[in-house]
Amino acid sequence: MHEAAPLALPQLSDDDLILVSLLGEGATAHVFRAWMADAGQWCAVKVMKEGKARMRQRFLDEARLLRGLSHRNLIKVLRVVDGPPPWFVREIADGGSLRDWCARFGKMPPHLAVDAAIQICKGVAVAHQAGVVHRAIKPH
Repeated sequence: MHEAAPLALPQLSDDDLILVSLLGEGATAHVFRAWMADAGQWCAVKVMKEGKARMRQRFLDEARLLRGLSHRNLIKVLRVVDGPPPWFVREIADGGSLRDWCARFGKMPPHLAVDAAIQICKGVAVAHQAGVVHRAIKPH
């Protein structure tokens, strides 16, 4: 068995954006940790994978719709670029995920788990009211 080669950081059409490392990936995109030099802040950059051209318009439409949303339980979209490849910039949640919390502290007490679920539902409700349906809510 052989190991897969590490993913090369893509070149994007923004000189103020420095991709640093891969944070994760989904079916249609890779997500990178990046530094926005012009804003002086860390961010996450979601870049559409090659070979997903038929998903391009949905990817861009959702990113543009999310860019218009503002709620304390939603991570804000800061920029949307039509590529190639298409990509967008989001705020980054440095505090970690629910999965990270459980790995660090163990089983979440019921009152904290309920509060987390309520906060997630509040953010998802704002997105749903704007016509965004998240198809893959995960604890990370």
